[in-house]
Amino acid sequence: MTTRHDQDHVVVGAGVVGAATARALARAGARVLLVERGTRGHDRGSSHGASRIVRRGYVADDWVAVGTHGTGREVHPDARLEPSEEGRAVLREYVAEWVPGVDVDSLEPISCLYDTTPTEDPVLDRVGAVTVATGFSGHGFKFGPTLGALLAGVATGTPAPERFRLRGAGGGDVR
Repeated sequence: MTTRHDQDHVVVGAGVVGAATARALARAGARVLLVERGTRGHDRGSSHGASRIVRRGYVADDWVAVGTHGTGREVHPDARLEPSEEGRAVLREYVAEWVPGVDVDSLEPISCLYDTTPTEDPVLDRVGAVTVATGFSGHGFKFGPTLGALLAGVATGTPAPERFRLRGAGGGDVR
């Protein structure tokens, strides 16, 4: 049986980094298929819904979003932890100082999810025909176009920078 491939590259995940990678590949003349598990406007990514990462406070109509950044315990995405009372106190103090007039006791806490690595560097690498990109620790959005261009290069044969290559648990190359 012969299989016909109409695409040069398939990008799985249409978040900012995936979309930027697909765009960079297409601009370079490749035939690209971009696929996404969720529907448009889904709430399962780091740029959506309760996973949205907010690093500065801002007011929008009748609410204020404020957050802190850091890593915590490993959790399953469907079993998020509630922020600790200490974490809530830090946010209340911040809001009281920087957003005067806001009721700091009407806090509605959420926990954001990060995919991270032990070094906190992302993984950008290619193993055979598969290019891997993960571990952005909440920073993928702001570097989307740069990561897309870098990953397009990795997908088409440019070696990933050593710092971002996929490694085994013992630090060795997994290939």
